Amino acid sequence: MNRVIPLLLILALTGLIFIQYRYLIIGLRLEKATFDRQMEEALSQIEDDLEDNNRLSYILASVVRPELDNFKVGQDTLLQSTTIFLQDFLADRLNRQGIAVRFSFSFQERQSDSTILQTSDFSDEESKIGLYTIRPQGALMDFCECVPIIQLRINNLTNYLISQLNGITIPSVLLIMVIIACFFWYVHITKRHKQLDQVKNEFINNLTHELKTPVFSIGLATNMLAAQLPPDKKNLTDLILAENNRLKLHIERVLDLATLDHHQYVMNSVPCKVHDLLSSIAHLATHRAQQSGGTFMCQFGATQDLVLGDQEHLTNAIDNLLDNAIKYGGIPPQVLLSTSSTPGSILISVADNGAGIPTQEEKNIFKKFYRIQRGDLHPVKGFGLGLSYVARVAALHKGKISLVNQPGQGCTFTLSIPLIASQS
Repeated sequence: MNRVIPLLLILALTGLIFIQYRYLIIGLRLEKATFDRQMEEALSQIEDDLEDNNRLSYILASVVRPELDNFKVGQDTLLQSTTIFLQDFLADRLNRQGIAVRFSFSFQERQSDSTILQTSDFSDEESKIGLYTIRPQGALMDFCECVPIIQLRINNLTNYLISQLNGITIPSVLLIMVIIACFFWYVHITKRHKQLDQVKNEFINNLTHELKTPVFSIGLATNMLAAQLPPDKKNLTDLILAENNRLKLHIERVLDLATLDHHQYVMNSVPCKVHDLLSSIAHLATHRAQQSGGTFMCQFGATQDLVLGDQEHLTNAIDNLLDNAIKYGGIPPQVLLSTSSTPGSILISVADNGAGIPTQEEKNIFKKFYRIQRGDLHPVKGFGLGLSYVARVAALHKGKISLVNQPGQGCTFTLSIPLIASQS
């Protein structure tokens, strides 16, 4: 699951970038269409101005036909001044249409296929995108007795069009950058959380292993002490042994859960009959219920009970459910252990007559170390490991654990385990 979420985020981010790219292409096409309409109007105005009998038309004709030159200047000077004059004229007409761009141009005579004048940065070997042709007629054509054309090239047209979309592209780029930054932050936090979780698990495992030695020593010393005490003092050693055994049970649960959480753990799965396992557990559960002044009943209604499972972990998981039912049951506790059949699975249910679980707490009870919030009071001691252990055992057996909760009346936990026939 931890790997699936980053992959989904990468796919979503890639898809978002692709969609934004497609929107950019569509925006550029629309902006290009708008730009072409503006250019069409500007070029039409330029052609109309050059068709009139005016000073610019005569100067351009004089460049083509030097004999018309009445300005008494050298040819180079005439070409240079005409280039500047025509460039200013074209820039003015473009600005009138709201087109403020850098451009280059070439003034050519089509009949002789010669270039009369051009700006230094003009090239006719570049892409045809951004190249526009002006074909003036009228006075200019009459003066020069030729077929003049003006090639007008918009420099960096794509950059200009993108700049017109800055109101869309810049926020989009910023948002994508924020999303990418959040993604890497999520990866960093996830990796950090994984490292901390590993450190925590190693600490807990090391601590519980270290506790096993003093627990064993306390048990051994208490048994030796009990052998030397008079009968009327045995209740003290019995109390010590009971608490020592309870501590030992907690340590074993922590170690069992740590073992199951290890990714390389392989269960010792063998064919086993669930009813036989339950019968071995029922004797101890009956004794615990009677010590609490309650009752314990069994109803084995499943028609098939052969499963492929780890007997030790299945036994511990069911024992956890029974232990919780006795501890959190009513006063006195009434616990029912039952089985039933569904297609391909056996259902193992443990029901109690306790206060139930608050509805808002149901989604959290299978989390490791989680305990139902009761303020600062925890009348029943524990570490919140039992149900998370049961859920992990169910998952490793390709089954599941479910809860039927009736606040004020009790809970029923149902462990579903596939039968061998369905697994094959």
